Amino acid sequence: METQITRLRLTPSNTLREQWLLQLHQAYRRGHLRLLKRIHALLYVSEGKAASEIMATLQLNQQSVYNYVKALILHGLNSLHYWRPSSRPPKLTQSQKQELCAVIDLGPETAGHDCGCWTTALLQDVILTRFGIEGRTSLNRRKPYRIDKSAVPGTLTPFYSWR
Repeated sequence: METQITRLRLTPSNTLREQWLLQLHQAYRRGHLRLLKRIHALLYVSEGKAASEIMATLQLNQQSVYNYVKALILHGLNSLHYWRPSSRPPKLTQSQKQELCAVIDLGPETAGHDCGCWTTALLQDVILTRFGIEGRTSLNRRKPYRIDKSAVPGTLTPFYSWR
């Protein structure tokens, strides 16, 4: 049983097809697998290939192929761009991050703490006292780290070994 995709006719103009191929070559150069699959799926649909063949060749599901065609119809070539989602800006500047890395490399004793390993709470305290930036430790729970004197200086190793 064939799917709806095979009944869909997609006939791009020559200029649109050339733009697809140009973007396909750029995606190959960048190694952008997601975009490669998307453009190949659209090319296969325009060539009239069966949806089952497209899904097997590109290892996609039917809904993905359908979504690619729908996005192309609604948004044109803009559908071939993947946008990075905007995220919250970092609280520390680049110079503050470098200073924090230097403090971490020196160890918690030199930062004024009496324990031998870094914990999230200690790092938050250093960030608060040095930079005046308050963060939440409840969202960043990780295993504590300590400086391993036998390893390369400045590398962090896990404090606990989980069995």
